[in-house]
Amino acid sequence: RSSFGAVPSGSRLILRLRASGSDAGNCRARIRLWQSNVGESFVPMSYEDGIFTGIVTIPPKGCLLWYYFIIDDGHRTFYYGNNYDRLGGEGAKYPDVLIQACASGGGRVEYGAMKYFNEVWTSDNTEALSRARIQYGTSLFYPATVMGSHVSATPNHQTSNITPIKFRFDMACAGRLGMELQPKQMNAEEKAFARKAIESYKGYRDIVMEGDLYRIGTPYDDTGYYGVMYVSKDKKKAVLFTYCTLYQSRTLVPKFRLYGLDAQTRYRIREQNVDKKRFWFDGGTFTGEYLNHAGINPNLNKIYDSAVFVLEAE
Repeated sequence: RSSFGAVPSGSRLILRLRASGSDAGNCRARIRLWQSNVGESFVPMSYEDGIFTGIVTIPPKGCLLWYYFIIDDGHRTFYYGNNYDRLGGEGAKYPDVLIQACASGGGRVEYGAMKYFNEVWTSDNTEALSRARIQYGTSLFYPATVMGSHVSATPNHQTSNITPIKFRFDMACAGRLGMELQPKQMNAEEKAFARKAIESYKGYRDIVMEGDLYRIGTPYDDTGYYGVMYVSKDKKKAVLFTYCTLYQSRTLVPKFRLYGLDAQTRYRIREQNVDKKRFWFDGGTFTGEYLNHAGINPNLNKIYDSAVFVLEAE
């Protein structure tokens, strides 16, 4: 392909396809194009010395173009490009490179693509409150290890909503944490919190990536409370994410009953990303049975309140 990457509007894009075999010259090849907001078209390709060549004229106005090759030998038709069995070996060539699937709107989150990508970008909407529902829905089908969830700027570029940096981090840490913040636009307090939260995440990241997921309510509940917990396979560690997504009465205190723990094991609970103890149970030890039946009751009584807890077997 010449050139590689984005190309100027109105320019020419040269696409070449190498073909082997003595009968290659008898094949018919063409490029199938799809232009955003327009639809599909086809570009014929010429053949010379084992190479098919096609010239695509880039539209004069900026747009997105997708393409793949169609080759017909008179008996069979082959597709090369955006076709799962023909994508090529990115992983085999570059095993240490992490590749994110990020294109085509909701179509980017799709099982067939998981053969070639390490993670998916679940939505361009990075606003933390919206992400509660986006990540909940994604987690019904996909593991957290592929769910890209980033902390972005505020006001949010999609919703213009303003959310606290702790709520943004606590939401993003329930998936594959990333950052979309310009450090020079962060104040000293935000930078200090980001360092603390990232360091904390690295300590329990393996549980999020590989543990069993237990949902505590849903972000669609009219209670305005929602929790997510990941438990390690040996049930010795867990991480719990709790959120308040609606304004609450000052007298209402939520209760989160924890699932997936060993009933007889005692677990010590420690809140993350805080400088001092906020809840009566922080630092205490409780059996899995108690945590399942009685639960814990962090006082999250206003929207954007959140808390993250790590549980470790004693």
